[in-house]
Amino acid sequence: MFLHRPAAVYVAGAPSPSPRYRIVPTVPEGQYTEASRAALVKDVTDAVVRADGGSFEDVAPQVWVFPTEIPDGQWGSRGVIRPLPDIQAFIAGEHEREVGEERLARRRRVKALELLGGALDAARRGVD
Repeated sequence: MFLHRPAAVYVAGAPSPSPRYRIVPTVPEGQYTEASRAALVKDVTDAVVRADGGSFEDVAPQVWVFPTEIPDGQWGSRGVIRPLPDIQAFIAGEHEREVGEERLARRRRVKALELLGGALDAARRGVD
C-alpha cells in the first residue's frame, strides 16, 4: 500500500474542504470477475468510511476505487517478469499452476468475446 498526502486537493478548481481517497488495487490479469470487482469496491469503500469516522453518505462520495488488472507478462518482482501461472504456483504450490493458466485463459476469452461483440455491433450499424 502506498499513501500519498498532497498539500492540497482541488475539486472543480477550488480547494476541497474534505479529504479525497483514491485507491488503486492492482492484481495480475485474470484475478477479477465482475462480482469480485464490485465486492472489492464496496468493501474498500466501507473500510475507508470506517477509518474516516464519518457516515457512509458523507464519506463514500469522496472514495474512488480503481480495480486494475496488470496484463500478463507485465507483473514483475525480484528482477523478473512473473506470469500468472508462476504466481499461482508460488502462492498455492506447483500443483495449482493450472489454476492460473485457467484463470488467464478465461479472462482472455471474456475479453475476446467483448471485442467481437463490439465489432459485430459496429458492423451491424454500418449495414443499415
